[in-house]
Amino acid sequence: MKGNIWAFLLDFDGVIFPNDLVAQHLIQTLNLTESVWSESYEAAKNGSHYVDYDKIIAHIAKSQRIEEDHMWRILDKMIREPVFSQYAAQDAIRCFKQMGHVEMVTQGAKRYQNAKLEASEMITLLGKENIRVINEDKKNLLEQRALKLIEQGHKHIFLIDDRPGILSIVQQSFPENIIAIRIQTGKYASELDPENSYLKSPDMRSWITVPSIIKARGVVEAIHSGSPEGVVASISGRMRR
Repeated sequence: MKGNIWAFLLDFDGVIFPNDLVAQHLIQTLNLTESVWSESYEAAKNGSHYVDYDKIIAHIAKSQRIEEDHMWRILDKMIREPVFSQYAAQDAIRCFKQMGHVEMVTQGAKRYQNAKLEASEMITLLGKENIRVINEDKKNLLEQRALKLIEQGHKHIFLIDDRPGILSIVQQSFPENIIAIRIQTGKYASELDPENSYLKSPDMRSWITVPSIIKARGVVEAIHSGSPEGVVASISGRMRR
């Protein structure tokens, strides 16, 4: 099946952008201890649904007596380095755009999120109108966007995320429309995510789990072409992308 019956709802952090890798490099560059980073991380999270990197920077700057603007200059330069360039992710998104409508929903503080979106060329690829940066509960917006896409005629929606709780809740809301692909990487790589209090008993069997956006692209292409064998081959690693 072809055309605009297909749509994509993509996560950004973890799925497209390597947040954990950036954090490791920032710790090394600033010569921080793990305890300083952990303290700043927990202080920034403070029971919210996401980690506010703006607050992490402010907390570290204050505790370590580093000029905050200096830290932002380091971070802005860092996220533009080749080691963080997501060329495979960019190719995957170009591929998705050829198949249907693509939107991205990312959760976090706008200053850091917008800097990463620009550095990774997501704004150029998708357009600002198709990227939503939020600081509230992400699953509610995803459910709203999924419903809107379905009303617009998009019968099949690929939801690509690394958070089990997100995939579980949204897929349960639209079981006939959502094709959930889990990118199993980063801090949510464990089978169940203890940070999501709303996660009870997700149906893991209804997800397609892959290690990267590259593999996700292979799965999407196989499903889009109507090849179940291709899906199995992609997941098992026999399909080379």
